[in-house]
Amino acid sequence: MKNLTTYCTLIFLIIFLTSCDDPNPTELLFDDTAVDEDIEVDLVADDPNTFVYTNGYDSTGIVESLPRSYSIIYLTGSKYSINNVPFREINHAEAVFYDRNRPLRTNSGTEVGFHSNYVGRVFFGEDSALVRSNRISFVENGLQRSVNAGFKYVLSQRVNLNTGQNKFPFGQRVQFRLVNPLNGRVQESLQIPTPLEITGLVLTSGSVQNGDLRINLQWSNSQSSTGRIRIVIGGILRGTDLTFPIYDVNVKDNGIAKIPKWMIDNIQFERFDSLVITFIRQLEFSGRLNDNTLSDSFIVAQSIHNVILVP
Repeated sequence: MKNLTTYCTLIFLIIFLTSCDDPNPTELLFDDTAVDEDIEVDLVADDPNTFVYTNGYDSTGIVESLPRSYSIIYLTGSKYSINNVPFREINHAEAVFYDRNRPLRTNSGTEVGFHSNYVGRVFFGEDSALVRSNRISFVENGLQRSVNAGFKYVLSQRVNLNTGQNKFPFGQRVQFRLVNPLNGRVQESLQIPTPLEITGLVLTSGSVQNGDLRINLQWSNSQSSTGRIRIVIGGILRGTDLTFPIYDVNVKDNGIAKIPKWMIDNIQFERFDSLVITFIRQLEFSGRLNDNTLSDSFIVAQSIHNVILVP
């Protein structure tokens, strides 16, 4: 990942942010005024036809090409909208325990990940996670590949949009347990706090064809005095179902933002069927836990809202 900017005072690389006391989205007007703000912008990948690791950042929030820790645990309440119309919500919990001595490489020798191990039974709350094949997908030289890299633990559940049944426990705590399958003893037990739910709204004007597309953003439950959120700007690669991240933006969690023109102008829209704006509010934890299995761990609980913009 190539870091482009981390500025406290911005003149031309701007996401327009203003404070928002109302916990719900407020009216947003298009404005080209430059405002000084503290933001971070990362370019995730240059060329989706050269190489990109694509393991579904729209449901995991993870855009790094390589795992940052030996053990990764995440809890996600994710939802999807097409042109701001909700159509799906999914609760997703996952745990992966990597063997850093067994790297996974492409045919050209590029390292894209590591094999992962089976370490026992995993529970999220009272539900036992299923053991699944840990398949890693990536695009190499323009072709999609998918390989089996070991095991992962997955618990996934759809939310009933009409009744709210199975709603993700935002603003609460979820217990994680790792159990020895031979003697039934708990090897590790954690209480993982979850963030407040985020609901995003994407407002556009102009068009790609005319070269005047502008994008403004809003989101709910803002916490400008205490937190930050991430906004991942990406797209669905043309002719595939792969979501490809382009920019990873970190901003104050104050409920309103503007995507600057330079970022829009540098998106190669011809490579994508649709643009995807992903709002991510997350709580992160890392470090060494009591058990060796969870040493060098990265734990994240998050609320994700993917807004797919279909032309």
